[in-house]
Amino acid sequence: MTEYIYKNKLVFYAVFALTLGTVIGFGCFSYSNLMASSEAARWEKHSYLVINEFDTLISTLKDAETGQRGFIITGDRKYLTPYYEALKVVDRRLSILRSLTKDNPRQQLWLTSIESTIRTKLSNLDETVKLRSTEGFQSARTVVMRNLGRNAMVSLREQVARSIREEEQLLKDRSTLEKQYSRRNLYLFLFGGISGLIILLTLYLFLWRELARRIRSERELIANQCLLESQNEELRKARDQRQEMEALLGKYSDLYDLAPAGYFNLDNAGTIRAVNLTGAGFLGIEQSLLVSQRLDSFISDDTLPVFRDFLDRIFAIDAKETCEVVFLKGDSSPIFVLVEAVVSQSREECRAVIIDITARKLAEVDKIKIEEQLQQAQKMESVGRLAGGVAHDFNNMLTVIIGYANLALMDSGLNQALHVHLEEILKAAERSANLTRQLLAFARKQIVVPRVLNLNETVEGMLKLLKRLIGEDIDLDWQPEKDLWSIKVDPSQIDQILANLCVNSCDSIADVGKITIETGNIDIDEGYCAHNSGFVTGEYVRLTVSDNGCGMDKELLAHIFEPFFTTKEIGEGTGLGLASVYGAAKQNNGFVNVYSEPGLGTTFTIYLPRHKDKAVQVEINDAHEPAKRGQETILLVEDEPAILDITIMLLTRQGYTVLAANSPGEAIQLAREHAGEISLLVSDVIMPKMNGRDLANNLQELNPRLKLLFMSGYTYDVIAHHGVFK
Repeated sequence: MTEYIYKNKLVFYAVFALTLGTVIGFGCFSYSNLMASSEAARWEKHSYLVINEFDTLISTLKDAETGQRGFIITGDRKYLTPYYEALKVVDRRLSILRSLTKDNPRQQLWLTSIESTIRTKLSNLDETVKLRSTEGFQSARTVVMRNLGRNAMVSLREQVARSIREEEQLLKDRSTLEKQYSRRNLYLFLFGGISGLIILLTLYLFLWRELARRIRSERELIANQCLLESQNEELRKARDQRQEMEALLGKYSDLYDLAPAGYFNLDNAGTIRAVNLTGAGFLGIEQSLLVSQRLDSFISDDTLPVFRDFLDRIFAIDAKETCEVVFLKGDSSPIFVLVEAVVSQSREECRAVIIDITARKLAEVDKIKIEEQLQQAQKMESVGRLAGGVAHDFNNMLTVIIGYANLALMDSGLNQALHVHLEEILKAAERSANLTRQLLAFARKQIVVPRVLNLNETVEGMLKLLKRLIGEDIDLDWQPEKDLWSIKVDPSQIDQILANLCVNSCDSIADVGKITIETGNIDIDEGYCAHNSGFVTGEYVRLTVSDNGCGMDKELLAHIFEPFFTTKEIGEGTGLGLASVYGAAKQNNGFVNVYSEPGLGTTFTIYLPRHKDKAVQVEINDAHEPAKRGQETILLVEDEPAILDITIMLLTRQGYTVLAANSPGEAIQLAREHAGEISLLVSDVIMPKMNGRDLANNLQELNPRLKLLFMSGYTYDVIAHHGVFK
């Protein structure tokens, strides 16, 4: 069979080589013959062009002679138009003929003789034209009658006729050659067609024989295939049954391995006898490596006793038992799991189902944290309300103390020693009032009242309080920059920012350490903004608080400004301190940047926009000028008797007429009964039955020109609730 195939290949290759050689030879010979035929046709065309040019040349000279004769006979110069046009083209025709006959030396020689005759003819024509123009018809006729022009024309015709006969003979020869090549091409195409047909028939016969052989082979192959299929039918059935069994086993194996719960077979000592892929994933070890290991080694120490007691109960009773333990998975976070197990019938092992309940446990922890943070926030809110209430009563008492102290100091007969004591009382009261203001600022109970200020002066006013906050073990370093730009911000917000940042730095320092407060001017450009998201270009005043405490990692830094986020123990922090710092900066169109690394401390930088106006400094002059006295009538409304009395005394001492009332109703009655004009209403804000705003509205209906002055010991947020600042 192999020898037969080899012989067929040889025959096929031989026929193919013969066909290819024939096609190539025929192609080359045909191409050569076609090129020769094309060349013969080109020369045939060339002969036609030469003959045509000779005819055109004779015709041109005839036109010139006709124009010359017309001019001699009539004397009309319009007959010279064809004469001059003929003169223009004669040289060009001669040039074309020289180019066309350059391959024929004899034609070139004859063309030289023809050109000489043409020059003689043209000279004769030119002479007769000039004589007719200058001397008249008779002179020109005399020259014409000599027959010089006629003889030249006859000679020229004979010479041109000889050249044309020569070219016609060449044309005849070239036409004969072109016909020979054309016949040869026809013969070649006939021969090539017949040869190709013979080769195609040969290939057809070869392919037909090969196809017949293959048909026989395929029939034999089909017969053998049927025999093989009949023999292998039982094997296929057996294979299909085996595959069905393997697929069924694989399905149950996948259900077992890929179940959402971990399946363990454990003996009474906790040794793993079998485990699925999910269970191995809980422990972070390959399935094959877990077999024969004790599950105890993967359980946390605090839940290990629970698991051992659970195993004892499983093998002691036949009922299903459950417990919760914690798996330790290498360096990963612990996994909280619920274990349900029942002992097998042989009582040699138990089958346990372990479910991951980490998400539920973490959610429970988060819920507890949120509840604790909410309780802490509510506690802080209660403390804030308590601070507001205490501040009200404390402010009332301070008002009385400061008022009576000022009255006593105004007594000119007071001795020097008592005067000094009263001044100390007044200073202590003013410091108490300032302490109350700062207490309210920490509790965030004041309305934001921005004003233009110098940050250095504001920080310096907080230094004493900050030193008391951080304690004596921590050094507070104050580094102000000279010529600091002004900012427009509520001073209480600066106090709040400093207090929160310093307390935060203090908590990060374990024993002794240092907190540095710096200020400076900075111009933030686009390059800086490109590396700090949320920043805007412009001029800013920088407030920096840095420490050398424990520092923070990147994960912690990502959450420090989130409300209720805190690293402190339960009950020690609300998680709102840094959030309020961030909010205060944003409220004033500023930014906060923080840099920290574990063990290297933390630096908080607050950027507040520069304000172009200068900070207003209030100079305190101990030598007060006497206050200007007045004579207007003032309606005073205050429900606190002590404050009412001291205010009456202060206003009366300054020359004012005071109409005093301890309730809004009494004030309205006094206003209606008073015959004169009341210039000013001085009223408490929060009073029984009617607040100060409503009282002012009622009184302004009676007296539209009435001016208003509100006073209160309550915090700004409570006052704002009653509409005083509208």
